[in-house]
Amino acid sequence: NKVIGTCGLHSFSEAGRCCEVGCLLNAAYWRRGFMSEALGLLFAHASTLGVTRLTADIDADNVRSIALFEKLGFKAYAGRYQRMLPFIWPETRGTMPSPLMPQWQGSAIKNRTPRVPVFFIKASAAVIAPGAA
Repeated sequence: NKVIGTCGLHSFSEAGRCCEVGCLLNAAYWRRGFMSEALGLLFAHASTLGVTRLTADIDADNVRSIALFEKLGFKAYAGRYQRMLPFIWPETRGTMPSPLMPQWQGSAIKNRTPRVPVFFIKASAAVIAPGAA
């Protein structure tokens, strides 16, 4: 196994309800769904932290990233991409399902085994390719 990319949350608002998403993936692994899956898990993790709005700063010529974030529900507003997350009350975090992606019913972390191992270190994640040399 080897690390093929990373995704994380940064630039949190003072209240911690809004933050920016960043990601990077080795080009040899593009168009395989790895980052889409990793970001879905990261968004589920963000909800457990109380984040309700995500933003992404994507260069206008980065059409692949734009397509990825649009697929994940982001919309362009004032030159940035944004997406709302469902609010999860602190006392129920981790206990109630939240459909963060249309194709996933319930919590992505609890009810679905990811194809790609994702390890969260605070609010960052490493994307690992299984069996990659």
